[in-house]
Amino acid sequence: MNHEHPDMKMLTFAEQQKMGDRIWRPLRELPYWERFIRLDPAIIEELLELILSRPRKNQSGLSQSEKDAFNNAVQQSIGDGSYNTIAQIHSVMSHNMHGFMGFTGAMRFLPWHRVYLHVMEQQLQMYEPELRIPYWDWANDHSLPGWVILPSGITRGPDTSWTLPSQSDINNTVLNQTAYVNFTQQLEQYHNTVHMYVGGNTMPYPSISPHDPMFWLHHANVDRIWATWQETHTGVLEPLTGTDAAMDPWPDTTTDANDTYEYYYLYS
Repeated sequence: MNHEHPDMKMLTFAEQQKMGDRIWRPLRELPYWERFIRLDPAIIEELLELILSRPRKNQSGLSQSEKDAFNNAVQQSIGDGSYNTIAQIHSVMSHNMHGFMGFTGAMRFLPWHRVYLHVMEQQLQMYEPELRIPYWDWANDHSLPGWVILPSGITRGPDTSWTLPSQSDINNTVLNQTAYVNFTQQLEQYHNTVHMYVGGNTMPYPSISPHDPMFWLHHANVDRIWATWQETHTGVLEPLTGTDAAMDPWPDTTTDANDTYEYYYLYS
């Protein structure tokens, strides 16, 4: 019987090595004899997270069936009202999740939206259990993904009066930052530009932008860039404490949100 993880064949050698390192590093830190007689519950939990995690994929490489699954899940969720309920959370400014809301909002931008993506992903999985939200790599692909479902009443551009960033822009002004404060502020600025470029009557406006499903592909890419930066900046965390570190309206904290495996996904 084949017990191979169904998505292992989609991972590169480097990605599989990274997963293996996460499994074995904690064990190597135990005395040799203890590795084989006990596993700390935290290690067991991490093992389960790794085993159950599946990749969020680049939308440009999706099969037609994967595109159909995303659109079907969105359409079904719109139909039962759950999509709009989740989308409306973004209109509650007291959640403090953007830089224009002040310094704390800027620091919460990435972890808050990571949790938000997970919440929508869980909803979509009610209709398509294997689904992971794909990402639109707008720094390397300047074409709007035309296959993404366009709900009734929503329009898109693109608005070419705005220019999408290049990978060079991301490398030189975002990924090269060593401090989290500078990193997230630079990334959010490009994030804002992409919202404006998508255009239409929804994406440019923070309070209603999640009603356009393109929002989720855009934010998955923002989250992917953060995950990429985290790989080489281990332990560099958001300067958030107390209630600021709670990703309301959910119980998740920044501790939860700093690890994609906590939410059972990685990027391929």
